[in-house]
This record gives sequence, structure tokens and C-alpha cells, in this order.
Amino acid sequence: MKYLIPFLLLFFIACSSQEVIFQKKPLSFYKEIEKRKQSIEKGFFKFNLWKDPFSNDVINETNYPLIYERKSRFKPNLHTWYFYDKDSIIKGIWYNWGLYNPVFNPKKNIKYLNDLTQNQKEFQVKFNDIKREISLKYGNPIFDEEIKNNSQRIIRKVKWEKDMLIIKLTMVFTKVILEDPVIGIDAQFNVRLEGYFN
Repeated sequence: MKYLIPFLLLFFIACSSQEVIFQKKPLSFYKEIEKRKQSIEKGFFKFNLWKDPFSNDVINETNYPLIYERKSRFKPNLHTWYFYDKDSIIKGIWYNWGLYNPVFNPKKNIKYLNDLTQNQKEFQVKFNDIKREISLKYGNPIFDEEIKNNSQRIIRKVKWEKDMLIIKLTMVFTKVILEDPVIGIDAQFNVRLEGYFN
């Protein structure tokens, strides 16, 4: 028992360091969170925010999300993307444990990509932990499917809807790094949790 309490304390500290919050608040609220976590501000990036993350034909509008990087034991590090309206009110948040934040050069990172192919179990544990956490908070998902699981890639998607909030969780894991003469190196590694406010 005396070992269990310190372990639980460390566990909760580790979890809280990757705090996931979906609240329609001003951008300044989230800037304070990132400041407390000593996150690194990565700047702004022109991007289209989708109104429905499961639809490819409805674009809300062009946005310039503010991106932060948080150090974590899980690799790739967590990057938080904050999408906001003209009044600086949050309308979408991404928690992205992935490579493209917003850019990544696979050709210069082949060793890192090959190392990531050995972390399939860690990615699946991360995905399942987040799915469990969101389900406890928002109820059962309305969509939960393994889109692909073959010799090259795993893709899983889950979706929740609660009041005026749409939440999407996606995992893409590349098992084998391939190089295509047209598109180049095909490698995707991410666990991404997205929240959109209606």
C-alpha cells in the first residue's frame, strides 16, 4: 500500500500534464493553460477548419490556428492546435500526438520513422486510454470503427456528439515505411483528438 500511493500520485500528475479540455472559452484561457504547462509556442498556420470532421465537403472557414508543443513521454510530442473566431473565441481544438505540426520532412527523419514503426503497442494504448477518458466524460461514441488494419497501416476512428460539441478521435499508424516515386515517403503516425463547437 505504501508503494501504491506514490505510484497513483505520479500517474495523476502524468495524466494532468496532458490535460484535455473542450470548453468554448476565449483563446486567452487556453494560452494561460499552455503557459502553466511551459509549452512551446509554435506560431500560426493557415488552415481550413471543417465544420463536421467526418464530412469533406463542408468547410467552415479559413483559420489561423495557434499551435503549441508540450513535451511528453509519448512520442511524438503533443501539439495543441487552437482554432478561434474573429472574437478570439475557441471553435475547435486539436490534441495531436503526430508528426505534421504543421510541417515535417520525412526524408530527413527516416531513422525516427523506422523507430516509430516499433511502437505500435504504445500507439494503441494511447488511443485506448484517450477513448476511455472521453467515453467516461461524454458517454458512448456514436461511431467506433477500425477503418483499416493490414500489413502496411492501421486506421481507427471514433466520434462523439454531446450538446453543441463534436469530438473525433483518430489513430493512424504506419507499420512499414514505403517510398512512392510520386508522393515520396508514405508514413503517418498520429493519435489526434479533435473537438468542434457548433
